[in-house]
Amino acid sequence: MNISNIKRSHIVWMFDWCKAKFGESRFNDDFSVKISRVDKSKFGCYLDDLDTIQINLTMHKSLIELCDTVIHEFTHY
Repeated sequence: MNISNIKRSHIVWMFDWCKAKFGESRFNDDFSVKISRVDKSKFGCYLDDLDTIQINLTMHKSLIELCDTVIHEFTHY
């Protein structure tokens, strides 16, 4: 799959996989996923005060890189 064809639904599926693999957070309720295509310096971030995980698609050059970011941001949740 080409990284430019990634949709929010694909990333939500990745987070669902993380929940199934690693379990629900003991500290937070559910979170929302926000996708950004604005060129920033971050691959992704967890906004604790908003319970939101933001993924910046323009920073990723491969699907593996995107998966790494999703798993990394999931660990903050």
